[in-house]
Amino acid sequence: MKKGTKRIKSFTYKATLKVLGRIYEATGNTPDEVLSNFKTQDWIKGAGVLIVEKDGIRKEKIISGNHIRNVFGMASGTMREVSLKWVKSLFQSIILN
Repeated sequence: MKKGTKRIKSFTYKATLKVLGRIYEATGNTPDEVLSNFKTQDWIKGAGVLIVEKDGIRKEKIISGNHIRNVFGMASGTMREVSLKWVKSLFQSIILN
């Protein structure tokens, strides 16, 4: 018997975060990986725009300063998880479309 090869589909996400004139970019295979790959500084403050791309589909979302500070700054565990869940919903909306 001849064994077939299984083809694995690549789910590469590209995300861009624009905050106060600075641009941060990250890529990854999962939303968690993308968010952890952002190279930001601890002092990041202010509202920004998160742009998520996957397979030619592009979504943009304005994110409040509170969510940016909670996800990328020094926030408590609970507040960080709440903000992460909200930001990950943008990634999930691309999968469902």
